[in-house]
Amino acid sequence: MLALALVALAVWAWSPRQPQWQGRALNEWMEELESVQPKHGGISDVNTNATVFHAIRGLGTNCIPALLDRLNPKRERMWDRPLMDLSNYMVKHGVPATWSMNRLQDDRKIGAAIHGFFVLGEAGAPAIPALHARLIEPENTLAKPAAIAMVRLGPQGIQTLLKELTHSDPLVRDAAAYGLTFSTTKRLDLLRALLGQVHNPYRGLRSRVAVALSGYGDWPEAALGGIAALADDPDEHVRINALWSLENLLLRGS
Repeated sequence: MLALALVALAVWAWSPRQPQWQGRALNEWMEELESVQPKHGGISDVNTNATVFHAIRGLGTNCIPALLDRLNPKRERMWDRPLMDLSNYMVKHGVPATWSMNRLQDDRKIGAAIHGFFVLGEAGAPAIPALHARLIEPENTLAKPAAIAMVRLGPQGIQTLLKELTHSDPLVRDAAAYGLTFSTTKRLDLLRALLGQVHNPYRGLRSRVAVALSGYGDWPEAALGGIAALADDPDEHVRINALWSLENLLLRGS
């Protein structure tokens, strides 16, 4: 018994220590971050309560490995790859895919990773190379979440996504553009990048662009031109978002 106790003590003593915040280990905070995510996905800036927000900020770069692990392709489920293969085929052959790239995922873990990077902001910039690798990996089912996470990590993240708008793979281009629609930074080059996606065959991207354009009131003529084009979109959901964006842009300008 004494020998077993000594072995257990040795294992405990040499096991890696997790970063702590207010007496709780990193993995506990990650689990809580997951618990407050929407069950069926969706990205929001208000999913996290104030306690988790301060914990992520307090843990800082110590969170990055845990957040990246939640964007690990090994977490794919058995039906993810066939769905992505079909999505790839539709995009590469110019088929307007209404659900292309909106794959079923382990939504809470992925949502937690994206939201965690949103909270870290520029402090999460050391994760950009790893997120970029996920973005450009051939036929990666996590390209879009990686792009969304990257856009909030400061100028380097935004520039990385802008560069990938000319990537040879249309899936990478679309994922990069989709990520840019989540930028809270408003710049003329970003507006031009979004306007370049108004006629993209991916409906989900056009819908996001319609919403994002409402934030570019500093360039009303250009933003309104894009919104007008999307208000005439063949997809009803895109048209609804464009009208919502038009109303918001006009209200902000009044």
